[in-house]
Amino acid sequence: IANPHPGSATAPTCTIVSDKPNYAHGEIILFTWTTTNAVSAQFLPDTWRSNDSKDPVQVGANGVWRRSATTSGHPFVTMKVASGSGESATCSKMVNVY
Repeated sequence: IANPHPGSATAPTCTIVSDKPNYAHGEIILFTWTTTNAVSAQFLPDTWRSNDSKDPVQVGANGVWRRSATTSGHPFVTMKVASGSGESATCSKMVNVY
């Protein structure tokens, strides 16, 4: 049986951007994200949140997250989104902290 939805038109997607590519240690980073076809979104525990809770952070489908640049190197944030039909996807954004 052929897939009635080639390329899955309902598959969720997400995009994360930062307000600039490089930051000084201690500077505030603004991560902005958008999603399509997503009914839920969460930031996953990863290198960015090494000193924070290990639980995912539930967020809206679109928004802004302010983080202090406390992890030197190339920290990243990862988001997982899910559609109403149960499909999921992830996206990540890495920044440079000096």
